[in-house]
Amino acid sequence: MRFAETGSNPSTGGAFESVDQMLSLYVHRQSLTTGESLLAVVDQHVVASEGASTAWVRSGTDVGVLPQELLDVIGSTRSSGDTETADGALH
Repeated sequence: MRFAETGSNPSTGGAFESVDQMLSLYVHRQSLTTGESLLAVVDQHVVASEGASTAWVRSGTDVGVLPQELLDVIGSTRSSGDTETADGALH
């Protein structure tokens, strides 16, 4: 992940203090299109979310309350892929 290698904490200009902090900034800087959402998960807790369908998910949320489709993606060893849901494809 190039952001981890080259990014810096905008508050200090130095290195990020935690993975959570780095992922939160990365997620919030993304430009999502209609229908897209993005979650960052560390140690089974959401550290950042962006997008209309994740508005109910706050930092610190335990992944156990997420829909099963998301749990399947979070728990997968695959680095990418698709899963069909009632609302369409989940990438």
